[in-house]
Amino acid sequence: MRRIGRHHARRQWIRWAAGGGALLTALAAMALFAATSQPGWYQPATVGPAEYAAIRNEVPNFGSDIGTYLQRGQPFRIVIQDKDINRWIAARDAIWPGLGTALPEHLSNPMVAFEPGRIVLGIQYQGKGIASVLSLGVNLQMETNGGAIHVRVDRLRAGYLPVPRMLVDGAARKALDREASRHLNSLMRHIWSQAGEYLPASDLASNSRAGNIPLAAMLGDIWEFRLPTRSRWPNGGFPYSISNLRIEQGRLMIDVVPTPRQATQANRASQPDA
Repeated sequence: MRRIGRHHARRQWIRWAAGGGALLTALAAMALFAATSQPGWYQPATVGPAEYAAIRNEVPNFGSDIGTYLQRGQPFRIVIQDKDINRWIAARDAIWPGLGTALPEHLSNPMVAFEPGRIVLGIQYQGKGIASVLSLGVNLQMETNGGAIHVRVDRLRAGYLPVPRMLVDGAARKALDREASRHLNSLMRHIWSQAGEYLPASDLASNSRAGNIPLAAMLGDIWEFRLPTRSRWPNGGFPYSISNLRIEQGRLMIDVVPTPRQATQANRASQPDA
């Protein structure tokens, strides 16, 4: 009887182990399918040579129009559509030589999608026999006092599969080290120089007493931080503040209020010396 009991227990343990293994295999297969499935919102733009001339003019015209509105001194609204940004991104190789090689290996076809209250950044990963769309969602909200915009990364995904932040935190922080920041700064300088509307990081830090937040403090937490609502437009030095922003499906709306130079200078003078 004792041998029969042991034999029965062994067979039951084998059944449990087989069942558990089958369940883990099924879960792994489902996770792989979710991670490698392409989300419906991920539709990178495609542009042809006939559109390059128009796109080449859109970026500098965009920056020039903002400077013109600021010079008039009246509040205005900026409306940015994600389809326009994605056209600019798709044409980057032909219009801004060198940007095509700015992405790390295995990453391609970046795009932006505006969802209610959120900006979604997506990019395609392909390597080691796996293809997936990596994405992060960034939530933007005006603080109640209007002094800053609260930025929070609230979604990380591979395909449809949620990715715990702890799995990518170390790699993300390494990507934002001093060397990576230098390359990013150079990249942004190249893009915005096309429109003549670039504010170097050194200027951003030196103007912190005018209500801006130094770059180092802004990146203290890479998943949640604050952006200043007051700044100045580099082309002409026009001061301004952002009074409101709203993200809807497909578009971002930013309400801008030009700030009198006298008020900006008085605010700077009222700040204690560092």
